[in-house]
Amino acid sequence: MSFKINANRTEQANCAQCPARGITIFAHISDAVLLKLPAPINRLLLKDQEVLCEQGRGDNYVYSIRRGWVKIIETTAEGTARIVRLVGPGGILGVEHLGLPNTDCTHNAIAFGATDVCRIPLESMRYLMSNHPKVSESLIDKCVEQLNQSDQVIVQFSSGPLRDRITHVLDFLVHNTANPEGQFHLSSGADFAALTGSTVESVSRVLAEMKKEAQLIRCANGLYRFTPLAQASAKAKPVRSKPL
Repeated sequence: MSFKINANRTEQANCAQCPARGITIFAHISDAVLLKLPAPINRLLLKDQEVLCEQGRGDNYVYSIRRGWVKIIETTAEGTARIVRLVGPGGILGVEHLGLPNTDCTHNAIAFGATDVCRIPLESMRYLMSNHPKVSESLIDKCVEQLNQSDQVIVQFSSGPLRDRITHVLDFLVHNTANPEGQFHLSSGADFAALTGSTVESVSRVLAEMKKEAQLIRCANGLYRFTPLAQASAKAKPVRSKPL
């Protein structure tokens, strides 16, 4: 697994233009303060499946999500990858690094679709926490919020019949990643399997059924649209004229 981030897609962050600023732990910090940090915040533009943090590697940054989602992956004793958390806009990653310098990453963190992330040096993060107590308070609140979201992933995506689990994942994609037209990037079969605790083959069969039933429709731009079964059936059902 590669840990290298493409330098051509790394730039200094413009916090004043951050689309998620109001829901980050820095919402109450002025632009002037953020511009005078000991070390600058960099913005990373990640492609789908690009690695942000690799489990077991040392890191000296905390990450805040501007746009898109990052999947947190845990590998079981049997070697199976499970997605245990999805972190979206305003979310924070790498809090474990605040304890000691160059602390190892505890999980693999990988882009779940195209993702826009801010990379915050520990020096600057500690400066903000020391001089602006609200940042520490917001950090605790954000960690609790993300733990609750993690429980949702475990319960909704890992319980019940596979078709129901996949429906929950599709609902998540629609409500959290779709464009204004309701279209979204369909995650890989491996991601669906890692979220639902199933196999790629089983997931592929269910997705194929949903496409056949017109629940899952591929749009001309390569994105997808999802319609629950009842709505899809109603659209597909022919309208019959009443006899005179």
